[in-house]
Formats: sequence, C-alpha cells, structure tokens
Amino acid sequence: MSHNIGRLVAGPGKRIGPDGTTPPVAPNTWELAFVPAAALSGGLPRFVILHLTGMSLPGTARVEVELGYARDVFTAVSGTDVWSRPVDPTLGAIVVRYVGPGPAGGVTLSEYGSGEPWTTTYPPATAYFDSVTNADLFLHTNPYAEPTYQPWLECGGTFDWQNAACAPAGSAQEAAVRAVGIFVHADHDAVSGQVLLSSCSGTLIDTNLFLTARHCAVDVDELDIKSGSVCFGYQTDCGGARPAGFAPVFHKVRGWRARVGPTDARTTDTDWLILEIDPPPVGIAPRPLRATQPVANEPVFTVHHPNAAVKKLQSGVLPGNNVYQVTNFDYAGGSSGSALFDATGAIIGAALSTGAAGYNQCSVGYCPATKVLEALANPPAPPGPLDVMIVVDRSGSMGAPGTSGPGRTKMDEARDAASLFVQLVRVGAGDRLGLVSFSTTATHPPDAAPAVVTAAVQQQLVGPAPYTGGRVGGLAAAGS
Repeated sequence: MSHNIGRLVAGPGKRIGPDGTTPPVAPNTWELAFVPAAALSGGLPRFVILHLTGMSLPGTARVEVELGYARDVFTAVSGTDVWSRPVDPTLGAIVVRYVGPGPAGGVTLSEYGSGEPWTTTYPPATAYFDSVTNADLFLHTNPYAEPTYQPWLECGGTFDWQNAACAPAGSAQEAAVRAVGIFVHADHDAVSGQVLLSSCSGTLIDTNLFLTARHCAVDVDELDIKSGSVCFGYQTDCGGARPAGFAPVFHKVRGWRARVGPTDARTTDTDWLILEIDPPPVGIAPRPLRATQPVANEPVFTVHHPNAAVKKLQSGVLPGNNVYQVTNFDYAGGSSGSALFDATGAIIGAALSTGAAGYNQCSVGYCPATKVLEALANPPAPPGPLDVMIVVDRSGSMGAPGTSGPGRTKMDEARDAASLFVQLVRVGAGDRLGLVSFSTTATHPPDAAPAVVTAAVQQQLVGPAPYTGGRVGGLAAAGS
C-alpha cells in the first residue's frame, strides 16, 4: 500500500553565516529567503521540510527557521545535520537565519522535502492498486480533496470511515480523536531506493510520548526519526471543510524512547515504537494502554490517517476468534501505527501492524497493548560502553574495480562503509572509536587512536557533511 507523500529536492546549496558569501542583513545576522520549486503536480508544494547540513555553531551561535506557527532554533548541541518541522510555503519565502558573532560558523540548506500529491500507477491488469495521496497538512484545498484510495481496500464496496470531527461531542471517541496524530518523515523507499517523504499514524500515550508501529521507522541511519514531526490537528470538520481558525502545530521527533528487537526480526507482538516529541502537546489527554485482554464481540473503534488524508474514524466490534486480528475495517497506506480503542477510549491494539496474507484487505493485525506494557515494565539492561577499532585494508588490490558502479574502486566502497559506521556510532554513550589501516605494514601509531566518541571525534574521522573527508577519506590504495 503506497503512501509516499513527496520527494527530496536539491536546495540552493548556499552557505548562510560568516563562512558564506552572503553579506549580513544586520550585525551578527545572516539570512536566506528560500522559495521552493513547483511541485510535480504544479503549484507550490503542500508543505516543505528543510534539511540543513554542515552546521557549525561556535559559542552561542544559533540557526533559526521561521515556520509560520513557531520557530525552529538549533544550537551547537543539535549536531551538524538537522531537519526542520513542516513549513507552509504559501505564506511566502521561508527564512533561514544564522545568528552569531563570527568570525567562523555557518549552515547549508542542502536539500528539502517537497510534500506533494503522489501518484502511484500499476499495469492495467492491476489498476486496482492505483492511488494518489494528498498530504495537505495545511489544508490548502477547501473542502479537502480526498486522496484516490486503492479500491481493493474497500470492505463491503465502500470506505465506511468518517471524518474524525464527526465523533459525538463529549464522547470517548472525541477524546481519542484528539490524541491521534500523523507522523511525517523522510525515509529510504524500499521500492525505488530513493529518499522520499512518507507518513504513518500514531497516538499520544504520555505527556510527550507518541506510540506508532516499529515498521514506520526502519532506516539504519534513523533518517525517518531525525526528519520526523507529528501533528495532532490535521483534520477537517465533519463535512470535510477547513475548520474555522485552522492552525496546525507540528511537534519535532527528538528520538525514540522505547522499541523491541531489530527491524528484520519484527513480529506483530514487537511491531511498536515509542517516539519522544517536542514541544509536548497542550490540551490533549494521553490515551492509556489497557492491561487486560480484549474479548470477542467487544465494541471498538479506530482513528488514523489513510493515504496521509485528514483524520478518519470508524467503529465496529471485535471478531470471535483472534481478537487482535480485526475484520471489516477500512485502512490504507499511512494507517500503519494507529491504535485500536475500546469503548472507553483506552488502547487495546497498540499499533496497526500487518495486513493478512493474500491481499485480504478486510483483516489486519494489531500489536497487543499488553505486549507494550510488559516490555515497558521489563526494559532491557542498557548497553555498556564499547571499544571499537575500524581496521581498513588499503593495499594496492583495493584500487581494483568495485561492485557499486562504473569508476568505483574497492577503496571507494571501503571508505563509504567506514564513514557510515562512524556516523552511526553513539555519541555521548561512552563508546570509544579508533582507526588503523594496513598495507605492506600497518599504521603505527594508528590513524586515529581510540577516543570517546563525540561529534568532534566523528568529524576528525570522516569530516563534515557529506562525510567523505577526515582520516577515513584520506585512505588510499597502495603497497602490498
């Protein structure tokens, strides 16, 4: 079920700050007013998220991005590579600002995520897989233009969900609706291999904790988490129109708080992920996880964002056999991660995980809420600090052709692999990392002696973005 909602586009690549060539707009202040390119479907993108790289912020320097509803502020503790929260491009040029005294420092707007309607088509024999998403997070279309959902997903010949605002006032459904959000992020698309924008659904379960599916964030470099934001207010009124005073707020994903197992060993029982978001939502009551098992024929309801659409609500009853295998509800790509609620609004299905085999669109599996509670009550021991040496062959044979493309050598591939490894090692966890390379003889002393991993140590090893420099980037094939 495709639910791509946009693409990655090269940015202006301009350096903002004392390191750049643009003159300051005020004392100690440099700005870039950025206007994104048109969407593939025409007109401005539905939303934009900025990818800022090579960020060097000495002392008290900071970088600001004006969002319209808030301001993103990044400092030295933010690292060198950050993503903004979504911005509405119809409000005018997006301002990226560097504030600091110099003489050094800066940031580069290297690329951006362009949120736009995404059409997925298949051969005529399987045209029932065709779809169009519409992640219109700022509701530019009024009334909201529903996506083109894949017709094979209809249970009973029609989509029976309602706009979430149709929940009765003062009901458990209304309270649960407020706690459900859309998780928007960039990730590595499994089909195309490109970085695209995508979405999932999830639920607020504590002051700043958001529960979704583990399979919604599987990138080994955690791009999906680093780039992610959550919005709880993306919904229309009951009739599908933009609500009066509509002003969505996005909460930045700061990292993951809890999860179980590697992604390649995931089962329905372990397909859950708890993200930490900032700032904490105001006026939304978190939904409790129910500690008791559901029962057959129990009334339930679900709230989710199918195909990145505005929030939807659907009610029904559990079947009599497997109470975590829900039948006759409608879902689409982007519904993953949404919760199943009991009649009181408590969570019994922690995250929509899987569809049944054989494209049975009317039967889906949820991760039991009890499994999440068990895991939270018995957390694994935190990993202890590790000492790791990267050992790289730089003998003459490494100059031979590699397997990743024309003109690429084994040495190129080894440097790439070592660079990726350095970027993934935990910062601030006490791990120590070093580098030694060998040819006719090994380097002595090592290329980089073991040192506690910090951002500075990583930069010494691989340089700033795009991480092709440093000691690793300087390795060359020669000798025996």
